[in-house]
Formats: sequence, C-alpha cells, structure tokens
Amino acid sequence: MKKVILLIVLLALLVISVGIFAAHKLNSPHLDDYSQSEHILISKLEKMDKGNIDVTKIFAYNGFFSSKSTFKTEDEIFNYLNSLTPKFKIWFENLINTNPKLSFIAGGSFRYEFRSKYINGVYYIDSISVNFSGTYALTKKQWDDTKKRLEDIAKSIPSDSSDVQKVRLVNEYLSKNTNYDVDTYKQYMQDYTSITNFKPFTPYNVGNGGVAVCEGYSKAASFILNYLGIETRVVTSAMQNHAWNIVKIGDKWYNLDITWNDEDGGNHDISEKYLLKSNDALVSMSKSEHKILDEEGYDVTDTKYDSLFKGKFISSSSGIYNLEDTDVNSISAAKFRLTKYNDATNKVDVLINNAFGYFDDYVANINYEKNTINIYSMDNPKKVIASIKNKDFKQFNNNGKKISNIIIRNIEQSDNNIVITYDKITSDSISNFYADNYEHTASSKML
Repeated sequence: MKKVILLIVLLALLVISVGIFAAHKLNSPHLDDYSQSEHILISKLEKMDKGNIDVTKIFAYNGFFSSKSTFKTEDEIFNYLNSLTPKFKIWFENLINTNPKLSFIAGGSFRYEFRSKYINGVYYIDSISVNFSGTYALTKKQWDDTKKRLEDIAKSIPSDSSDVQKVRLVNEYLSKNTNYDVDTYKQYMQDYTSITNFKPFTPYNVGNGGVAVCEGYSKAASFILNYLGIETRVVTSAMQNHAWNIVKIGDKWYNLDITWNDEDGGNHDISEKYLLKSNDALVSMSKSEHKILDEEGYDVTDTKYDSLFKGKFISSSSGIYNLEDTDVNSISAAKFRLTKYNDATNKVDVLINNAFGYFDDYVANINYEKNTINIYSMDNPKKVIASIKNKDFKQFNNNGKKISNIIIRNIEQSDNNIVITYDKITSDSISNFYADNYEHTASSKML
C-alpha cells in the first residue's frame, strides 16, 4: 500500500511557513532499493534536478521514525508522518545552511510517499520517498556566475593569512562592497508572502556593489570562507528574523555577523564589533536573542576573541587595524586609539593614542602639552610624517574629562606639505558646545 503526503516547504525569508498537506492512494510498483542518501539529495539539488528520491535512510538517520514502529492503521502512519513536519522543515533548512553550494535555493515543494507493510495485524513503515521541486531564486547561469565571482573573491585573500585574518578580510570585503536592501527588508516586515524576487536572500549581489539582506550576506560569507578552508555555516534567529554565521577557528566556534558589521549598510563604515564573538558577548552587545540555540549542537561559548576587534576596520599595505573608541560617552574628537591584532600573542598592540580618526590614508593624534598634531600614514603608522604646532591645539576640562578643542575635518597632502582642516570648539557650559565649521587650516612640511 502506498500513500502520498504533499508538503510545501518554504525556506526563504528565514521563517518557514506552515506546511500544507493532501493525501491519496497510489498504485505504483514497490521500491526495494534504500541506497539513496542525503548526498544524492544534495547532488540533485545542486544540479536543480527534479525527481523521486528514497529518503528512508535519511529520515531514520535523523531520528524522524523507527522501522520498528507499529501502527494500527495506515491513517495512523499518515498522522504520524504529518506530525514530523516541523522536524523535516528544520532538517531541510539546516541542509541549506550547512551547504554553501545550495545558497541559490529559496525554498521547495516536497511530496512524501510512504509504503507500508502489514504483518501479524499491525502496519510498519516500509519506505519513504520524496518528490521535490526546488524554488530557485537564481537560474543555473546566474548561480554559476555567482559561484565564479565568490571564488575569485576568495582567491584575492592572501594565502599566507591566518584563519583569523581571512575572516577579517572577508568581513571587510563583503561589508565594503554590499549595500543592505532596506526595501526588501521593509516589504518582508509588512508582508513576506508578497515577495517574488528572492535574489536579495542569496549571494547574487553580495560583494559586487549590489544589495542583499542578512541571509544574502551570510550565505556569501559561508561560501567564501568554506572555499578558504574555514568551516562556516549560516545560522538564524526566528525571534529576530535574522541570519548570520558561525565560523570554526581551530576547534572552536565563533559568531560572525557581517550584516551588523556593515554599520552604514553601504561601503563606508566597516566594523568588527560582531566578529568572532561568543554567544554571551553577542547577546550582551545586541541586547537580543542573537545567538545560535544550544539544541543545534554547536558550542559557541569560547571567549578568546571577545575583547578584541573593536571599532572601525582599516586595511592598508602595512596590515589591518582597528580604530577603537576608548570612551563612548566622551564628546572629545581625540578619544580614539589605533590598534593592530597580533596573531602570535592573541592580543592587540596599541600604536597610536589620542587619535582623531581615519582620513583616507592618514591618522592624526594630538599632544596636548606641546600643542601639536602628529600625522601618520597608514603605510607605516608607527612613524610620524608631519608635526603641526598651533596654539589652537589644546584641551579643556569637561566634567572631569579632557576634551580636545578642535575637530579635524580633513587631512591631505599638498606638494611636500600635509594640510589639515579643522573646526574650533567653544563652550558656554558643561553641556553646550559649538563648532565654527571648517574655518581653519594648518600645515607643515613632511618629515
């Protein structure tokens, strides 16, 4: 005897919709071959094929049912398999999220067929097969072109980089070359069933100046990092309607949220605040259910990198750096420090204190005692390339904190000189400050 269960599985948009079922009897020949496996299913999905696959072993391996289970009627079998829908949907979503080569799949329509056998007055499940029809967000050519582009991005990462540095460089590249798709996000929040363009949920436009939502960022990162030999998968939070990654460094797992590191949703401010964080650190920073669930079987508790990689990411010919805000509550413009991660010690080396910020290729800091602004090139941030002395460069006390009385707006080279443009800050109280808007310049010959 054979029955059919029609199950529609929608995986796009991070939220899996409720299954829809129908059942009727079929008079098809018995299938005796149970050799089909999860690998064959993945292979067929990769090729965008359609067809029947015996998934008896897959279901048994994942604990969905036991071949020893007995039922009084076939309808009991139907009801039992119907109750497995949530498990199957979780399993299939996990299949997509752990296989980067399936990142083009937005969902799928699956029809189960089960065969029963009747022995000594009870029914057993003899076999289960599935007929699937993928909901593909991309055509085969679009996906092939996307894979080639992602592989080229991976090949652009220096091969001698450590795994940590590779993660940082992928975070930078995807953040810098992707824009967050606000329109699709708004449409999803209003009515996700109205979405017909699923490209933003894939890597199709990630890393090429296009737009994507969090699922697209995460799938692109998973593809590239796995290509680089770093085990990575996509994870989701239904409470947040959000996707990000976990990556394996050594034998430990860590969270990586490139979407949230792309702070302006465009190609300017790149952060590493949500890079290689433990579950506890991620939840503390985001103040939300921003963590992979314990029952998924991944231990993301290691805190090795929790205190590292703060602030803005800066890359140059001399390495990669962070510009850290040393006091988020201070209004001083010169409250940053430039740091560089040391792989050997797993610590950050502080290179520049009292820094104003990053200006294309330059970082500046202030020496209050000498009324001097020092300029550094990111090609060698340990060396001062110009010192500009001016009586305007000083500080005042604001409620116990030292505040720079200038804000640097721009640093540029003019012939053999370095020129800075700055505002002067004045105050008539502890809380009221005024900038006089680009009225001042100062310069010095390069050293």
